[in-house]
Amino acid sequence: AAGDVVQQATGWMVARMPPGFEKIMEGFRKLRGRRERVAHLVYSDGLVSMRIHGVSPEYVRELKTLGYERVPADSLVSMRIHGVSTEYVRQLQELGYRRVPVDSLVSMRIHNVSIEYVKKTKERLGDVSVDELVSRRIHGRRYDD
Repeated sequence: AAGDVVQQATGWMVARMPPGFEKIMEGFRKLRGRRERVAHLVYSDGLVSMRIHGVSPEYVRELKTLGYERVPADSLVSMRIHGVSTEYVRQLQELGYRRVPVDSLVSMRIHNVSIEYVKKTKERLGDVSVDELVSRRIHGRRYDD
């Protein structure tokens, strides 16, 4: 259909890319009223994706106050998509989990490691690593077994 992009190499390159931009899609598409396909290249600096997923300046500033500086745009988007709120990070820090890597924060949220689960598991088992918390959730273990 007109407008649909068939993703494949086009052979086209941008000689002088603006700083921070990268190619996110390349292919061919048909335009209405034209027989031949045209090359279609899409470049992004990540800002559109950040805005779509609610990565606001306030969110970035709050993360910075929690020790998360210079988090890459794709990681910020992943954090927001998976529900890593600044409140979640703050509560983890209050429970002794400081400087948890961004990938681990995302994994915790993906596997439904709630603050309540962390509190109850720590009460029952003492200090438990982030990896162990995630593993326990993956394997269906409750805080009391």
